[in-house]
Formats: sequence, structure tokens, C-alpha cells
Amino acid sequence: MDTRRCGGWSDPADLCPGGDNIQCCVASRPTPAPTTAPPNYGSCTSTNGQRGTCKDVSQCGGWSDPADLCPGGDNIQCCVAGPAPTTAPPNYGSCTSTNGQRGTCKDVSQCSGWSDPADLCPGGDNIQCCVAGPAPTTAPPNYGSCTSTNGQRGTCKDVSQCTGWSDPADLCPGGNNIQCCVAPSPSISPNYGSCTSTNGQRGTCKDVSQCSGWSDPADLCPGGNNIQCCVAPSPSITPNYGSCTSTNGQRGTCKDVSQCSGWSDPADLCPGGNNIQCCVAPSPSISPNYGSCTSTNGQRGTCKDVSQCTGWSDPADLCPGGNNIQCCVSSLPSSSTTGSSSWGNCTSTNGNSGVCKDVSQCSGWSDPADLCPGGNNIQCCVTTGSQWGNCVTTTKEYGVCMDTAQCHGVSDPADLCPGPANIQCCISRSSTTGGTTGGVPGQCFSNILGKYGRCGERSQCLGFSDSANLCPGPDSIQCCVDTGFQLTINDPNFILTEYEIRRMQYTFAVSFPKLFNVYAASGDNRRAYKLNVRSTVGFANWDGKDINMDVKSKIKKMDWLVHELTHALQNYNSGAIPGWWVEGMADVGKFYYTPDDEQGFPFPSGLTEHYTKGYEHAARWFMWIEHNYRPNFVVNLNRYSQSGPATLEQWLRKFEEYAGGSPEVMWLIYIADPSFRDNTTPRRTPNEVTPTVTSKSTSENTIIIDDGNIGQA
Repeated sequence: MDTRRCGGWSDPADLCPGGDNIQCCVASRPTPAPTTAPPNYGSCTSTNGQRGTCKDVSQCGGWSDPADLCPGGDNIQCCVAGPAPTTAPPNYGSCTSTNGQRGTCKDVSQCSGWSDPADLCPGGDNIQCCVAGPAPTTAPPNYGSCTSTNGQRGTCKDVSQCTGWSDPADLCPGGNNIQCCVAPSPSISPNYGSCTSTNGQRGTCKDVSQCSGWSDPADLCPGGNNIQCCVAPSPSITPNYGSCTSTNGQRGTCKDVSQCSGWSDPADLCPGGNNIQCCVAPSPSISPNYGSCTSTNGQRGTCKDVSQCTGWSDPADLCPGGNNIQCCVSSLPSSSTTGSSSWGNCTSTNGNSGVCKDVSQCSGWSDPADLCPGGNNIQCCVTTGSQWGNCVTTTKEYGVCMDTAQCHGVSDPADLCPGPANIQCCISRSSTTGGTTGGVPGQCFSNILGKYGRCGERSQCLGFSDSANLCPGPDSIQCCVDTGFQLTINDPNFILTEYEIRRMQYTFAVSFPKLFNVYAASGDNRRAYKLNVRSTVGFANWDGKDINMDVKSKIKKMDWLVHELTHALQNYNSGAIPGWWVEGMADVGKFYYTPDDEQGFPFPSGLTEHYTKGYEHAARWFMWIEHNYRPNFVVNLNRYSQSGPATLEQWLRKFEEYAGGSPEVMWLIYIADPSFRDNTTPRRTPNEVTPTVTSKSTSENTIIIDDGNIGQA
């Protein structure tokens, strides 16, 4: 409940849904806050390598590291002894702002330039991407366009910059302050859809401040925690979260911990927030049973609360329940079990072989990246190579962080490396990298795209990463080619294989710049696109905002992706355009611009179905018209369709103008002789097309690619 309504003690740990003011309120007020011992949030290692304890910042007698190193809310931070470090600020890594500037992640109070509030850095909201100079005056950061929940088109921006109405639903990248801004304030209420509460009442998803009845806190609605299922009036029966079995075998009921008159099992056994737990009565007479386990060093143990363990608790994720339920073994691992056989071997982010061990046991350098099992204190320990890691210079050249006195090349003085000021990014000037590059350091040539690129970390590539061995360093250093566009592949259930994702990246990088130059509307400046991978059985489709891929069977070829990308560029806003044109023209894009090795659907050899069937049947007809009569027919009619014709009659008149005859006339000519004049399958590249408007250049834009038969729509 709200801390202002709590008559006892509010636990600030992240135990409840909602904002920071919604906390776990203990009814039996213990004086009013516990005096026996503060809550135990575990141990931690600060970003500057000091060992510490997770606790409330108000309880820390030393320095609190605001990086996200501890469980609980933003007030639970890693507390280390002594004052804040004076030798060097904590290292949160490098970043690229939303307007493309290279910067460093740091506390906003330490930034002498401009802090980008987008979610680009680890840690709390105060850790932001700091770039040199003042905030950009030419244009604010670009977070992309959006559609509000009431159907209005808007722009993602900081709520403080919105002159209209900001939709709080999760519609934009970045922090909670980046919302979908529409103007003016909506005349109708935002529509988050309907819902059914956990006690079976029909309701509406809305902001809790707008609900005149009862808001069900279970996760039943889109948007933030403030968007809940509102039913009216307040329920006369207790919400029903279902039955459960506690970890000690007792049958119980899922309910709010404040409503439980017995004992609430904190294991994740119920739907809803952390406040919905399995309630059994009375308090158990035997200890909860979380099962047995084997620690990472091979000892047999029992899963239990760390406060109940009289031996050693293994922090690796080996047990059900929260982070406090760990594998308890009889004794702390001896020195013979903390070597290479305990946490396993690893490879650091700079390519050196190491051993996973506690940072306090490492005699070399501990790599803080998530490379090992266990808690944050178990890191990859290496004793060779550069302890400061790899880097990418401001000119996108690959290098190694090292002491300037040890660098035999050129040191970049920009803040690209952790450590003191003498640790800088060192690049070699002795030879070129990759293929034939004309002697430009750091440059490479991708044979698969036929373009030049820069060697760099694959995860930092603002373009297509060529996995061929074109760059020095570990496998993660690849040739990055800037193609001018952004595709984010959202695969939350890990349905796609790495091989399939790489093929999607390749198909997008090869096809989309060509499609854009030919089919994008004049003034279309969209550069970012998103593909959602869903586990339902169905088809691929473009929904007006994103590409959605419903898995039908194993992916064979990627020509379906080019079909949907063509839909994205059509971007029609008129209902007067017939469906056979929409789908047939998308297949034209597929047949013309899919890479040869990803063409899966065979080009029709002759007359098949009527053109009103759309897809390949209409596509072959359109390509026949272009090949035999009007070379720019598809390009010109697509441009007109993007202008938004008011009626079907207007559109059909333009068809006749651009094709040389009405659909009926051109179809009769086609069925009489559907062959192409030179008896070859039509193929072309964008520079062979002369559209009626000037095509757009994409050479100065950037691409980000995140991370089977597919039907299409």
C-alpha cells in the first residue's frame, strides 16, 4: 500500500507493484521499524572494485554506488567503507547518445556536457550517457514515432518537452520519462482495452487514478504498473488468484499477504505481483521444502533461505523462489574446490582465457561482465592480457585499453577506457585491417555486401556485422558496415537460432536500402524498424508500426521478410486501394530485391490464378506490364497510392494512366500471351528504375540490428 497509509513499517525493498511509494506494509508495527537487524540484501562489489553490502542509502556509513548492483528499489545500493572514491569516478562504460554522439555513462551530477535520459547505461536513472558540449540545439534526441493508446499518431519524447498529452503506456524506448506525446490533449480517454479481474468481474484497463471502483493489481493490462483492471464497484468477494501448494506440501490459496491469516510462502507460486503469495494456515510447523540441489563446486545441499543456512549458501541460480533461496551446503568450499573445477572456465571480454572465481580470490584481473554462474562476486579471473579491455575510438577504430607508455601506436585521449587518465585506447598504425582498404587504419571490406566498413565490437555495431574473419582480435570484433537503417529483432522467447537471426540481418542489410530508394514515399524519413517474433501459430504481417512474425514451421528462406518490408514502405493510409494491389506489389518487391540465396518462393512460370488473388499472381502481372509496356508502372502507381486517393474510382483511373489500359483490358492482353518479350525472368536493381520523384540517399544514416515456412499478409 501507499507508505502514507501504512500504520506500521514499510519495507523499501521492491516487493510490491507500482511506484516507490507502494511498499510492503507490516501490520504489527515493530517499534515502528525493526531494531534487531536491518533487512539483509546481500553483499556486492562496487563499480570501482570495492567489496560492500547492499543496504538502504540512509543506513550507509560510507559511499553508496548507484549502479544496479543490489535487489530492491533505487534506495538499496552497494555501500562500501569510506567516502566516495577520489582517484577516479565509477566506470559505467561507454555509450552512444540517441543523436549519435559517443559518450560515457556517468552520474548526471558529474557530467560537464549533456546527459541523454534514454536508457543507454547500467545503474539508476541518474546514470546517463554524457556527451561533450551542451545539449543539442539543432534537434532534440530522436526516440522515434508512436501511436497512443487512443489511436493518435505522436512522437516519443521527454514528458517535460511535450506540449500536448503524454501517454504513460510503454510505447517508447528509454526511461519512464520518455512517453508518446500527442497534441492536443486527447478528447477521448486512452484505450488500454478490456479485462477480467481475478475474481471474474469484467472491467476496463485504465490508470488507477481514473478508476472509480476497484483496481486489480494483477498483471492484466498493458502499460506500466499504474494501468490496472478497473471494476466497479469495489468487489464484494475476495479476488481469486487460484489455489496453490506451498513448498512444504500444504494446500493453500493465492492471496494478498495482507489478507493472509496464516503463513505466506514467498516462493513464486502465484500470479500477480510479489504481494500475491501462497497462503496456508496455520504457520507451518515444518520448514518450507524448496528441494535438494548440487552446488557449483559439486557438494550436495538443500535449497533454503540464506538466513536458515548454517553452512555456505551458493548464490548461483540453483533453487526455486527469490534470491534469498539458495543452495545450502555443509561447509564453505575449501581452497581445493575454488579453482578451475568449481565455477568453471571462461573467456574474458578482451579474449583472454580465465577461471570463474570469487573476486577476492583472483590474483589477476576480474572481468565484471556476466560470464560466470553465481552472484556478482563470481567473475572471470584472468592473469594475462590487458586488464582494461578493448575499446573503439571516436573514429570507430578498434583498439586496446592500455597505459600510454606501453602503446606502440596512437592513443586516443577521449574517455574510452576505465581506470586513470593514462589508460587510453591504443590503436595500431602499422598495417590495415580486413581486406584491401587503401591503407585506412581500422577499415575493412565486406565481400558479402561489397562495401567498406570499420572493425569493432559486434554488440556496438551500428550497422551490419560481417562474421568473416576480417578484423584482428577475438571473434566478437567484426567488420561493421553502415547501411543507413535500423532493424530491431525482438525475440523474447528465444525462438530464432543465431543462424536465422544472422540471415535476417543479412537480408535486411542487402534488400532494404534498395527497397527504400525505389518504394519509399517522398518525405519518408523513417530509419528504424522492429520485428516481433511471436510463439503463436500464424503468419507474418505488417501492422502499421512493426513487422510481426508468427511461427508456422522452421524458416527456410527469408523472402517473406522482404515482402513485409515492402509493406512497411507502402505505408498507405487510404481504404480505397484494393487488396490485390497491396499484396501483389509487396511480392514485386520480394521477387525483385530478395538476395538470390534467400529467394524461396518460385517465380510463377506462367498464368496461374486471377489477379484479384493478389500475391504472386498479381505480382507476375505487374512485372509483365513493366517489362513489356510501362517500365515504371509499379513505382508510379505506388507513389500515387501513398498520396491517399479518396475513392477506388480515382485509383483505377491512375492504374489505367500508368499501365496503358484498365485492369480488365490489361488482363485480357496478359492472358492471351503472359510471356515476357525476351523470354527471361525480369530482374533489376534500383539504379535501373527512374521513379517520378527523386529517390533518397541513405549513405549518412545508421543501422542497429538487435538481437519456417512463414506465411505472409
